[in-house]
Amino acid sequence: MIQPIFPVLSLGINKFMKKFTILSLLILNSESYSMEENSIYRGENTVREVCQEFSQIIYIREDKSIASGSRIKREYLDPIPSEEEYKYLVKKTMGNEFVNYRFVSKEDFPMNYIQYSDAFCDVTPESRIDIDCTKAKQIQLNLMREQRQQKFIELGFPTHLHPEFEASILSKETIEKLQKLRDITEPLKALDTTGKFNDEELLNQIKRLGSF
Repeated sequence: MIQPIFPVLSLGINKFMKKFTILSLLILNSESYSMEENSIYRGENTVREVCQEFSQIIYIREDKSIASGSRIKREYLDPIPSEEEYKYLVKKTMGNEFVNYRFVSKEDFPMNYIQYSDAFCDVTPESRIDIDCTKAKQIQLNLMREQRQQKFIELGFPTHLHPEFEASILSKETIEKLQKLRDITEPLKALDTTGKFNDEELLNQIKRLGSF
């Protein structure tokens, strides 16, 4: 929390930060449920306490890919909406690209594979967030290609020379190094991930084969 020199200024800023924090996490836009401007936040809870109570919400697209965000517990809204009113409020914040949503806990997030967050989806009946192994593989391949391109630059290697031209201007050792870099993605590309979700052994293989 901000601690300015003057107590009055500190109080004003703290009040502003409370309101700004809550409003920025959930924009309440409903025709059937209205709230007084100053009653959205239940004063007996500090911002720190509210933040600790946040759980996650995932928005689901038609292709089962997801986006995630934080939600505020309905108990912290004043007046407290009914369950149906609260669901209506959540739907009002859901973009047109999404067809559904559900609430998840922090434990449902596969934090060991957070680098594959663009492969997160919602396809199985489990409460956990699913991982599309094919998309995870593609993410790792893209990363490898970026790292390989940087390696080409660092070593001063040409990347798009015709093999016959390479043979005429480069040493055999340089050509071998160049080809090794070009082939480095092949084992990962050959890995079969079709239709696989949440396969930790496969995901760990993707990590291992994708290490540059």
